[in-house]
Amino acid sequence: MAGDSAAATAAGPKASKAAWALLAAMGFGALIAQMFSTVIGPALPTIKEDLALGLSAQTWTITAYSLAFGAALVAGGRMGDLVGEVKMIVTGFVIFAGGLLMSAIAVGGPLMISGRAIQGIGIGISAPATLSIVVNSFPLKQRGLAVGVWGFAHGFGLLLGPLFAAWMMDIATWRWVFWVALPLTALVIAITIAATRGYTSVISKGKY
Repeated sequence: MAGDSAAATAAGPKASKAAWALLAAMGFGALIAQMFSTVIGPALPTIKEDLALGLSAQTWTITAYSLAFGAALVAGGRMGDLVGEVKMIVTGFVIFAGGLLMSAIAVGGPLMISGRAIQGIGIGISAPATLSIVVNSFPLKQRGLAVGVWGFAHGFGLLLGPLFAAWMMDIATWRWVFWVALPLTALVIAITIAATRGYTSVISKGKY
C-alpha cells in the first residue's frame, strides 16, 4: 500500500497545495516535539532545588526522554504501517501531553522522570509517521526539498528549546515550561487532523 502510494506520488510533476499544507503541519509538529525535548537543560538547576533531586535523579531527568524516544522510534515506524500515520501522530502527541502534565505537577523525582519518559515515548512513536507523510505526499523531484524542510524544523526546534526555557524561567517558574507546552501540543493535534483530512484516500489516487 505504502509502495503504491509512493509510486503514484512520484509520477506527479509538482506537489499540490495539499502536500505543502501537510509539510507545514508535519514541520510544525516536529518543531514543537524537538523544542520540548531540549527545554529541560536551563530549567534543571531550579527543578533540582525545588524537587530536591540527587545526582542520579538529575541524570535520569535528562536521559529518560532520550532512552524512551529511541526505544519508541522503532516501534512507532511499524505501528504507523499497521494503524495509519495520522493515528500514530495524534496518539503520540496525546501521550506526549500526558507526560507534560506529569512533569508540570511533579512533586518529586520519580514523577518528573516518569513524565519525561512518557514524553519521549509519545514523540518516538509519532516521529516516523510525520516523515512518512512528507515522503508520500511529494513527487520524487521535490521530495528532497520537503524532507530538508522537515529536518530543518527538527533542528530549529532543538535550538528554540533552551531559549524558550530560559525566557520562561525569567518571567515565570519552571512548571510553566511544561504548562505552556500543553496548548501548543493541542494545536499540533488540531493542525495535523485538519491538514491530513482525506490524506489516505487522496494519496492512494496519486493526487498528492
